[in-house]
Amino acid sequence: QWDGWRTLDELPHSFNPASGHVASANRNPARMRRLDEVFSTTRTFDLERFKQMQHDVVATNAGRLVPLLARVRSDRDEVERARLQVLGWDRRMAIDSEPATIYAAWEHRLLRLMAARRLDAALVDEFVSRAGGAVMAALLAPSRTWFDGEVVGARDRLIAEAFAGAVGDLRRTGGPLDTGRAWGQRHRTTFRHVLGVKSSAAGRFNLGPFATAGYGDTLMATDGPKFEVTTGPSFGAVYDVRTWDRSVAQNATGQSCSPASPHYGDLATLWAAGDYFPLSFSDQAVQANAESTLTLVPGEHQRYLTR
Repeated sequence: QWDGWRTLDELPHSFNPASGHVASANRNPARMRRLDEVFSTTRTFDLERFKQMQHDVVATNAGRLVPLLARVRSDRDEVERARLQVLGWDRRMAIDSEPATIYAAWEHRLLRLMAARRLDAALVDEFVSRAGGAVMAALLAPSRTWFDGEVVGARDRLIAEAFAGAVGDLRRTGGPLDTGRAWGQRHRTTFRHVLGVKSSAAGRFNLGPFATAGYGDTLMATDGPKFEVTTGPSFGAVYDVRTWDRSVAQNATGQSCSPASPHYGDLATLWAAGDYFPLSFSDQAVQANAESTLTLVPGEHQRYLTR
């Protein structure tokens, strides 16, 4: 709620930080923590290491929340089995991970139940989306600001309630917990065309669905309602500033807007697999890798020559 202009010094900034790196990650605390971890534990970075960083799916939130599950138990076999799965999980939101699905459902429910203790229902979702880090901190260090009575016990009861609720949600939407629970079967990306609304046209215009790793708080930030991915990094690149022709990129979905073209969705499968294509820079590299050349010839009638 402000009017006027902000000076550069008032904006978030960093100058010659002692850490040796500058990161933004849209000011997301979980992603910032992961960037700090990677930069502080890795001294040499090459093309392959930066590719791995762009597809890093370690959930630092899970590293903080999951240990709290060791404090609770459930008398329901299904819930207890799921709790033990998550406790033994490697904290990676990988497409073949079943615990990742359980964790995502639990974190979603837990943060919202927490916020609902003090906020009107209409404000909960927006508050969590904007201040999820504050809610997380309140769970890790419970106080009377958020909990009544004996605060640690109240926090643990909330954790147990949220986990049991998450398991119930998953059961209602997909059968037994131990079948069909891999994260990539739930967390999928479909590139939807404006003309692909009806089922008769969807197969021609839409691309996907593609199993997608990560979630909103990993370096590979992929997010959306009810596990459907609607936001994420459609373009990614790693530039080698010493030898520009070694640079690589990703760019979903393709290089043509015509569904009839073989290039309409030729980059979508690369994107979904986490693969890259060469980003030719010099004229020599461009000529060597060109499949065809489109020439626009001005005249009374426009002509398009392709070779």
